Amino acid sequence: MAKEDIHVIISGSRNAGISSFINQMAGDYEPHDESGMGIDIQSASVYVNKEEYNILFYEIASTFPLDSLKKIFQKKNVGIAIMFDVSNAVSLEFAELIYNQIAEKLGTRLPRVKFLLGSHSDLPKAMPQEAIDALMAGMGGKTYYLEFSAKTGERLLESLERLAQRILEK
Repeated sequence: MAKEDIHVIISGSRNAGISSFINQMAGDYEPHDESGMGIDIQSASVYVNKEEYNILFYEIASTFPLDSLKKIFQKKNVGIAIMFDVSNAVSLEFAELIYNQIAEKLGTRLPRVKFLLGSHSDLPKAMPQEAIDALMAGMGGKTYYLEFSAKTGERLLESLERLAQRILEK
């Protein structure tokens, strides 16, 4: 039985693999080429220190009105994740733009625990690690970087567990 919920607001650049990441974890994965719009909420179970938790993903388009998520920001275990495609250098630039827009909209309500998620690790990396490190520094505070392949599932479960663990640690 799940202990408590973990809430993750997730956004990122177009075709970064957000839906694939979530759907792999929710057991709903089917390869597709469509980009999400608006908000999509899904859940998955995750184990941290042998305890089961329910993780709720709030996948949002960068244009989604974040004020409608006010109640989520007040919950106990909340994090924000920005995803980009490591095989597309422009994707990192869009991820930075989206993060800055979200940070501007949320201000002090921005969750303290933040993640930069690099998807498509099964493809050749198109940007230097220094560019990724610069974005993490710009996100500030407790920002963690996780890299995986949402398509193949490589390092996906490990990334989800680390994400949940970091949010619970605060």
